[in-house]
Amino acid sequence: MAETHQTEDAPIKLLVVICTYNRAHLLRQTLACLTELDRPEACTLGILVVNNCCTDNTDQVIDEFRQCLPLMSVHEGKPGLSNARNRGIQEAVAWGADYIVWTDDDVRPYPQWLTSYCQIYRAHPGAAVFGGPVEPWFEVEPPQWIRDNWHLLYYAFAVRDLGPAVAPLDPSQELPFGANFSIRTSQQAAHPFDPKLGVIKGKRLAGEETVVMQAILSGGADGWWQPAARVRHFIERERLNLHYITRYFYGAGITQAMMDTPPGRRLFGRPAWLIRAMVEEAFRLLGNLVLLRKDRWVENYIKTLVKLGRLANPAP
Repeated sequence: MAETHQTEDAPIKLLVVICTYNRAHLLRQTLACLTELDRPEACTLGILVVNNCCTDNTDQVIDEFRQCLPLMSVHEGKPGLSNARNRGIQEAVAWGADYIVWTDDDVRPYPQWLTSYCQIYRAHPGAAVFGGPVEPWFEVEPPQWIRDNWHLLYYAFAVRDLGPAVAPLDPSQELPFGANFSIRTSQQAAHPFDPKLGVIKGKRLAGEETVVMQAILSGGADGWWQPAARVRHFIERERLNLHYITRYFYGAGITQAMMDTPPGRRLFGRPAWLIRAMVEEAFRLLGNLVLLRKDRWVENYIKTLVKLGRLANPAP
């Protein structure tokens, strides 16, 4: 069946999907923020919360907002963010959504969030991928070492800013992050999320949304950055430490290994050049720690963690 696109005046069915796991206290703040959004004209809006094996009072929180939001909810019994998102896709197709806007259970969208998305849909009716800025919303002031190295660490906190101007998305460059992106439903249904990627059972693997966006854009579809579609993303105090940074970048390395099998000679199933590079990076890290080079050790530490993560699993 041929795909249809929105005309300038055609009504839009837009479904916001929030996947959640045991964060009812944050979900309540997000839903409260959604009640204050500017409502886009000529748009039928739905909001879907996917309860992904929650054991807290998530359902109670959802019920609190059913009278003031066009709110729906479903339970997804398979744990993992990608499984929850794939359930969201199924529901969006069944509901007849033209576009899905993906966000998290710990965001505060700005009032113009959805109206800005509808503007970019109408300006580029043939496009399939969209995204907007994700700004940090700290529970407490970050420690000095994080502030000093923010240019290296912001990835770990799902912060994204691709510039102040509306611009096309390039699959070979940086793409929107999971807390704030949108995909045409027909394209999304053809490109589900990989259950091996994404947060699951405490593992901070990532990249599931990037893989999908790259596949859609590389297949010939257009994508656009919409700087006016802004959200703030909550960063709890428990993430503002070295333990979280270690888990994140080690997981990023595992994700890279799952998405890419580099060529070359192997030692115990691992790329020999990667083993050598990891050892060299670890020695640089040790040297900078011994010499108290505070401006260098974080970068070395990140590179070492990513390489260790990439070495965690043998090649298939």
